[in-house]
Amino acid sequence: MGKSVLITGCSESTIGNALALEFAKRGWIVYATARNTAKMANLEGNSNVKLLALDITDAKDVFAAREQISVEQGGKLDCLYHNAGVRSMSMAIDYDADEKQVMTAGEEQPYIRSDDVRMFEGNVIAVMALTRAFSKLLIAAKGTIAITGSGASRVQVPTEATYNATKAAVEMYAKTLRLELQPFGCHVVYVMTGAVATPMYFQRMTFSDDSPYKPIADRIAAGWEQGPRYVPQRTEEYARYVVERVTRMSPPKKVWCGTGIAALCWVEKFGLTWLLDGLIVFLWLKYGQPWPFSKAIKTDACKSSLQFKRSLEKKTMVPQMRVLQNGLGEPFLKQTSSIPVRFKLALAVRYMTTHMPTLKDLLWVLLTEKLIF
Repeated sequence: MGKSVLITGCSESTIGNALALEFAKRGWIVYATARNTAKMANLEGNSNVKLLALDITDAKDVFAAREQISVEQGGKLDCLYHNAGVRSMSMAIDYDADEKQVMTAGEEQPYIRSDDVRMFEGNVIAVMALTRAFSKLLIAAKGTIAITGSGASRVQVPTEATYNATKAAVEMYAKTLRLELQPFGCHVVYVMTGAVATPMYFQRMTFSDDSPYKPIADRIAAGWEQGPRYVPQRTEEYARYVVERVTRMSPPKKVWCGTGIAALCWVEKFGLTWLLDGLIVFLWLKYGQPWPFSKAIKTDACKSSLQFKRSLEKKTMVPQMRVLQNGLGEPFLKQTSSIPVRFKLALAVRYMTTHMPTLKDLLWVLLTEKLIF
């Protein structure tokens, strides 16, 4: 009997779909899942692929899939691949337009946004629940659990606070799960993913009419569209690289794949977060708006929208550069044609040296990463 893998989130044009094809090409029995099997039409006809309708947040669907796989694979599952995910772009303090809760006095009160719940359920809770449900099958096969992660867990991207938080949470879950399953001969692989050409990569956001960011919504959108953007990796290339590593007899704890992720890999290995910060500062200086907020400036919460709009035209002059402030009060440096590259590099180096870790910090990173774990 060949090896088997269950992959979540296999709709066409996604990472999961490419993973299913790659596993099948290598002779694995693939249980490809999506909420609607019609979205996996390109997988039909592949003798190594079985299509399952699976909502990862629905217990009935999960238990039905487990029963089918257990019967067909003799109570074993060689690999559980958590790929399904939810991403919604929004500002952390914004409300959902259709979910306002109003107090008697007419004032808004805090509440839990449905998008936040949906992302944590899909990206974190469902991963935990699915792992628990299939744990006996995985232990019986001394199998592997793979999780599609994201560089968003390490880089604080404005407009994605909740999504970033879910990816950071599931990464820590994967690290701990790996230690807990070691006694059973099981492996856990966290796939740190960069830019990949899927519909999720090209997602954009909208603002509610009364969002405090509404006056600068166009500027934020321009930051996404006009800033330097990666050419995302093709899904088939990503799948080929990842599957080759996940299917090894002794797979790595972490796989780095996707455009732009290599730099983050080196940053983590050598404790160079200060270098990443400096690089981001340099990019802000060089491109003007690689980040959504690069043209937004600081505003007082008491100012009206009209005052806010007028304040966008005000600039504080610094020798050969214009310093702007975003809505969170952090400095952003706007490129002008008169700023020489040497000034941009000098400021970036100054930022890096200010935030450079001590030798003690570096030793601690090396000890914990290389010796303890």
